[in-house]
Amino acid sequence: MIAFSVWPIDIYRYWVFYVVAFMSAYIFFYLLAKRKVFMNYPKIHLLLDKHTDDLILYCVLWVLLWGRLWHILIYDLWYYFDSPREMLQFRKWGMSFIGGMVWVSVSMIIFARKRKLKKSELLRLLDLILTITPLGIMFGRIWNFLNQELYGILVPYDFRWLSNRIISLFQKLHIFHVYDNVDSFLRINTNLLAGFFEWFLLFVFTSIILLKFIRKWIYRIGYITWFFLVRYSIARFFLEYLRMDSQSEFILYLTKSQRFFICFFFLWLYFLLRNPQKVSIR
Repeated sequence: MIAFSVWPIDIYRYWVFYVVAFMSAYIFFYLLAKRKVFMNYPKIHLLLDKHTDDLILYCVLWVLLWGRLWHILIYDLWYYFDSPREMLQFRKWGMSFIGGMVWVSVSMIIFARKRKLKKSELLRLLDLILTITPLGIMFGRIWNFLNQELYGILVPYDFRWLSNRIISLFQKLHIFHVYDNVDSFLRINTNLLAGFFEWFLLFVFTSIILLKFIRKWIYRIGYITWFFLVRYSIARFFLEYLRMDSQSEFILYLTKSQRFFICFFFLWLYFLLRNPQKVSIR
């Protein structure tokens, strides 16, 4: 949907979302550099202080490119074979967060090699990126809601045992919501649930972890990255059962996305077993 028009150009809501998301990341990195949080790690501080533009540009290009390509290749390949022009229909973009996350990690590896960063410095950089990422993507869920996209399943009859007062409260809170552009039935608002459980809580937790580590000057390298991975995977895994667009994807009770989340969970367990130690950042 169009957010506003600057004659004769229409500015779509998704483009506003991307600008707000990446500007949030830029301000976050700027504040970290200004407060000299990582002065004891000159390369990280230099990146945040002098090369934030390059860092953000890498993230923007790889998120847009690979988030889109992943969606095409994994979720809708045959549709785009039949309608190849749709690949470039920016206003209809389907984006995969999994693809964006995986390939931003790859882009950071390339970026780290160019800047000659050590493995520990690369992990610190990923920690910082994934601290601010939930805030940006939360805006995306807001746009999904405004565009009436990625809506949930119909409120099951099993829920009808709830009192009318509770159902009315859920409607006022928009947990149960009627998507007027879709139909007139009461649906579970997965946009709201995803925005809260996938992104808002995750942003609060990762921010607290980063603040705690900074204040105590004790830092488990890569902890935020792996905490983000498993926390997001668990929330998204269960929300898949409530999303209407996922209902046609289930094979043996799992969607394509859920298979990736299971892999992420086991990667997290591997990290916990192999990296129990904390290190000082003094």
